[in-house]
Amino acid sequence: MEKLKALEQSAKWNADNWEPMTVASTKDILAIAEAFRALENEAQKNLEGALAWQQRAEAAEADAKEWRKKAMTQCAKREVAEAKLAELDRQEPVAWRYRTTNIHGEPNPDWTFSDIDSLMGLYQPLYARPAPAINLVAPDGLQLVPVEPTEDMISAALNFPAQTRKQYAAMLAAAQKPSTD
Repeated sequence: MEKLKALEQSAKWNADNWEPMTVASTKDILAIAEAFRALENEAQKNLEGALAWQQRAEAAEADAKEWRKKAMTQCAKREVAEAKLAELDRQEPVAWRYRTTNIHGEPNPDWTFSDIDSLMGLYQPLYARPAPAINLVAPDGLQLVPVEPTEDMISAALNFPAQTRKQYAAMLAAAQKPSTD
């Protein structure tokens, strides 16, 4: 870079003195080429750095889209749950069942049906139609399985001796799936 500046100064001096330029020597041409190569290398490094930042920005944008999608999914799930709760809140009981207490204040084992005015013990509302069943959905990566393994689950596990992960996966595959009715 310094050699290029020195040549530039020399050319200005020659131009100011109106002397004809001499043919550049091989040494001068090599100095100019070396300075040009250095500028090219610097420009290439800057370009590579800019491309790296562009890739990072694109990756961050993709992450933002993914998180936005997850947030929208969670909002939709929340809205469905709120709608179910609102439906439950609108239901009116048509009768009440209650459990009377004995002389010691302990509840009797049998329930009695009556209207709200005659209740003196523990009571529960009764509705004309049952409340809509809340969908029991297992979170991602989990599934509902029996508390005790079934015979099918045990026989599936025995197909993979000493391989716990494969045994467990086979047992889960053999477990009865809950009905979607």
